[in-house]
Amino acid sequence: MTISINIMTISINIMTIAMIITFTHLHSVLFGQSLEMGNQIATAKAPNEILPVERYFPLLPATIFEKSLGSTRFLKVAKAKNTSEQQQVVKVFVIQDPSFSLKHYAHEADYITDRLGHMTNCLPYQYNLVTDKAAFLVRQYIKYNLYDRISTKPFFTPIEKKWIAFQLLSALSQCHSQNICHGDIKSENVLITSWNWVLLTDFAHFKPAHLPENNPSDYNYFFDTSRRRTCYIAPERFQLSLSRGSEVNLFEPLTGGDGSAAHSLTHAMDIFSVGCVLIELFSEGKVPFNLSQLLSYRNGAYSLWKILDTISDRHIKELLQSMTQKNPSHRLSSEEYLMQQKGKGFPVYFYTFLKSHIQSYGSLSVYPDERISKLRKELPTIIKNTGVTKGQDGHYEPLVIILEILTSAIRELKFCEGKLNSLSLLLELTEYLPTDITLERVIPYMMYLLEDSIPKVNAEAIRVVTTTLSRISFVPRGEANLFPDYIFQSLDNLANPNNVLVKVALAENIAVLAETALRFLNLSQASLDIQHNPIDYEAELRTLQGLIQVKVVALLSDSDNSVKRAMMHFSIAKLAIIFGKQKASDIILSHMITFLNDKQDWQLRAEFFRCVVGVASYIGWQSTTVLKPLLEQGLNDTEEFVIRESLQALNSLLSVQLIEKHLVIKLLEQICPLLCHPNHWIRYGVVACVTTIANIWSVADVHCNISPIIRPYLTQQAQQVNRLDVLLHCLHDPVPRPVLDFLIKSSHLNKYFNSLEDRRLQRNIAKVGQLPSYTPQEDVVNQMSKKLFSFGLSEEFEDRLLRMKDFIIKLNIQHKVGRPIASAISRYDLLHQPLTSASLTNRSEETMFINCTVTTPTSVEKESLPHVLSV
Repeated sequence: MTISINIMTISINIMTIAMIITFTHLHSVLFGQSLEMGNQIATAKAPNEILPVERYFPLLPATIFEKSLGSTRFLKVAKAKNTSEQQQVVKVFVIQDPSFSLKHYAHEADYITDRLGHMTNCLPYQYNLVTDKAAFLVRQYIKYNLYDRISTKPFFTPIEKKWIAFQLLSALSQCHSQNICHGDIKSENVLITSWNWVLLTDFAHFKPAHLPENNPSDYNYFFDTSRRRTCYIAPERFQLSLSRGSEVNLFEPLTGGDGSAAHSLTHAMDIFSVGCVLIELFSEGKVPFNLSQLLSYRNGAYSLWKILDTISDRHIKELLQSMTQKNPSHRLSSEEYLMQQKGKGFPVYFYTFLKSHIQSYGSLSVYPDERISKLRKELPTIIKNTGVTKGQDGHYEPLVIILEILTSAIRELKFCEGKLNSLSLLLELTEYLPTDITLERVIPYMMYLLEDSIPKVNAEAIRVVTTTLSRISFVPRGEANLFPDYIFQSLDNLANPNNVLVKVALAENIAVLAETALRFLNLSQASLDIQHNPIDYEAELRTLQGLIQVKVVALLSDSDNSVKRAMMHFSIAKLAIIFGKQKASDIILSHMITFLNDKQDWQLRAEFFRCVVGVASYIGWQSTTVLKPLLEQGLNDTEEFVIRESLQALNSLLSVQLIEKHLVIKLLEQICPLLCHPNHWIRYGVVACVTTIANIWSVADVHCNISPIIRPYLTQQAQQVNRLDVLLHCLHDPVPRPVLDFLIKSSHLNKYFNSLEDRRLQRNIAKVGQLPSYTPQEDVVNQMSKKLFSFGLSEEFEDRLLRMKDFIIKLNIQHKVGRPIASAISRYDLLHQPLTSASLTNRSEETMFINCTVTTPTSVEKESLPHVLSV
């Protein structure tokens, strides 16, 4: 009986063994590989010593290890570079069993590289190497993958998300067109370049197509290498019949040895994975599935509706819903999805223009400078073909994509022209882009070029930043402290702070920057909820004014006069308003006054009188006592341009009635002798002051105070003193220019004027019809008189010279101490030739800061009167 039982037991065992052998054989036939292959990897004995990834690099020729990127039981990953300094990613599979052959998988990798190497959105492995100790897979290194980029500022805009989704579907279409499936699509395997070009990489031809449903160890071993616990594997790849991990073929190929697609993986499986990746993209990083949720979804116990409802775009939501359907037969192909979403989820210009155009930038083996040059030439075409428009409701989205091409190249630019072109492009794009895009994506690159080593680039960056910020009319809540925390700090760290070109650019733009900074403060203050965000506005304002004041004082105190001239010409009046009356007087006006002490730079002194009116008008009548001696100094300057500008300043002050009446009379007595000056601009300036006063004062004041002063300088009594053309017509002829120049340089001027006064006395006491009895002159005076008469001086001019006596003596004294007296030929010609627009061109630096417009004189003006400058 016992023997029979034993025989039966042996028979049952033999039958069981036979069944196991039969099942094993069928499983092997089904998946095309022997069980030993998977078992050798998944159940291999742990090695005695675990070596770091760099220990295997001696086996890989012409590759230098840089750092480890991660290590799992399955693969070790490292960043490396080749002998050409190109960065690479190297994946290392350590071979534990020398008898285990990987040649089939090496051929698979070569096949994928050959078929996808020319695809624009695919990045297969460049090459592979199998040794007796390890196998290596090598591809190009790209810094960002989609998972990293989703959580990195600046965050994707809606159009960028669509652009990435469009490219990812295009990448999948390129793979499937070659009958190749990926097998492990997840956000870590979608690479994003700095200009948002998508590359699908890390093709998983060596990973199993099917996994056991009830044993997560195999999934974790092969697919959860990042330890994020996400699972984007299509649900049909999990099979209950493969519940025992020891019986799954872990090296089931995704393509056949002849290159045909394996029967075990379908295009629909990749579609599901891409759908999961896009859900993560459009839901701001929310993970649609982990392993347990995916298995529940497979069994109908989990739904994606909650996460899909967070996606606002209806077309995108429908697309993702279709791509992640549980039934693979209900999913469309990638090409069908692309056609379905044309003009719906994806703009038409993605298909017709943008993809092919942007692809041309990636395919060009050129320097970044050439890329910028190409973009500058083609921007009008891009705007036209994508339908970009300006305005608050403008269509700007395509330029957000174009902007990434521009900004990705800026840090690599080498030449000045390329950097200037990039600044020009950034400025042009800001005319279309909204405020948030401008502040977040454009301004940082402009500020980056402030630190460039080329001063010309720094200067242009200052101008471009100023223009861009001045256009902004809305300040996002997070940008309230943009100026104190970022802009002004960056201006403190200029790469060439002592370069004149840079300082002039800053002087030209500091007022606009200050105005914009205050406007930002006011706008941010208005947009905040004061109850929940209390801000001490006065404290913020004082802080901002303090930052501005430091820079303004530094510029006004600069050793280079061109910086001071630029500061006054472009910024000083606006800064006075920003600082307020007290600081405008204490800081700005007090610094400006010191500029008149520079006797070598007449341009600086002239610029002072051009700009002082704006500052004085803002300060008010308190500045009058300070201005009078300054005006008197200008009226007796050695440079006739300065005299002309001081007269223009006086005229402006008179027009706003900023000077008291008794001071006006004194100043009028001082300027009227200049009606005899040979410089027509100066004569015209005096007449303008007289007519301004006459138009403001009453008729009685004019006849009692003005007419007696100007009468000696007129050929006849002028009844309409308030008319400029009438006064100009009545003026005596001016003293000849050679006469004035000779007297200014004379060393016997006092003797000559004593002689002229004696001659005037004799003329005054001579009876009517009787010739004056002149006292004999000294030899030196006699010689001077002969010389002057040869210059055109006649007796009628002697009284006019005596009226100009004080003015000529002051110039004579300054000439004796070595100060130049307006004798440059170029300036002499400019002052004595009719002034036209052509005469203001091709001038040297000495006239670079004269910003004038040309007007035509009245028809009754003297024949020799030049065209009049209206400043």
